[in-house]
Amino acid sequence: MNLFQFKFSFAPEPACDHTGGVLEGESPHQCATACAMLGNCVGFVRPAGGLDCVLHRADDDHGCGSDATHTSDATFYKRTVDMRFEGLSDLLSS
Repeated sequence: MNLFQFKFSFAPEPACDHTGGVLEGESPHQCATACAMLGNCVGFVRPAGGLDCVLHRADDDHGCGSDATHTSDATFYKRTVDMRFEGLSDLLSS
């Protein structure tokens, strides 16, 4: 019996490319799939013009800082998760 499903979304926002991160991937699809499987992944960064990407934890830095000399040279794809319940009304009415 399936009671719930997870739906993962990745919203793009400007970021700065910093080295380091949890894991690297060869494509945004690969990073999104891996990030969906890892509980501590908050998203991934993709450098401008590149196909590679780096997974990020909550304590990894992907911001450009408050210094006006830093400009966005990457995109951070922030992960959100929705849990959807299926068949729950059938269980509650039994």
